[in-house]
Amino acid sequence: MNINTLTKLFVVVGVVVILTAVLLLRPNRVPCHVRHLCIANSHRIDIALRDYQGRYGVFPPAYVTDADGKPLYSWRVLILPFLEEQELYNQFKLDEPWDSEANRKLLDACPSVYRCPQANAKPGMATYAMVVGPGTISDGPNSVSLEEITDGPARTILLAETLKRIPWTAPIDIPLSTLEAGIDPHGGGIGSNHPGLAVVVFADRSVRPIYDEIKPETLRALATIADGEVIDTNKL
Repeated sequence: MNINTLTKLFVVVGVVVILTAVLLLRPNRVPCHVRHLCIANSHRIDIALRDYQGRYGVFPPAYVTDADGKPLYSWRVLILPFLEEQELYNQFKLDEPWDSEANRKLLDACPSVYRCPQANAKPGMATYAMVVGPGTISDGPNSVSLEEITDGPARTILLAETLKRIPWTAPIDIPLSTLEAGIDPHGGGIGSNHPGLAVVVFADRSVRPIYDEIKPETLRALATIADGEVIDTNKL
């Protein structure tokens, strides 16, 4: 294990400990079986997203398109090298769609970090997604820099849990419109296998729970990068 990997491991452990303490402050809302691994998964993906951003100056687009603008595959493919999955990345046909004959063979190779350990999901399915739509960090094939997040990275959602089961390479995420219903217990938007909350990653690298009583307009405001609304995240 190299120094860089060891450092990332210590960071993940630290975040798990801190978030667990936050969850324990609300024991009436958080069941004892909340898994540390879900928190750790979220943070590992966040580190990979930020490493991508550090190298290229922007966050990855929600999906890559072909010359005609047709979505090919997800950001989850783009960050594989930053999850120490270079070999899997090398096997993926980057000029073909996610469901081509060659790329479909890689569905069952889904890295475990893309799936909540409490999720009853089939092999190849992811349960972490970005919020996609106009004004979000993940506006289709467009890439966003930190400087464009004028609402502040600490008040902007980068990644969230979902009850939707997504083929991990597919260009599918959480539509911004689904946030109008708040935390979604039915699987279309931000939702979780942990009753009463969903684990969310913000663009400042913080990982925290959002509870299901959050107002839909607040949740939507947190998903956009420059709507000008100031949200006190300490009151979420």
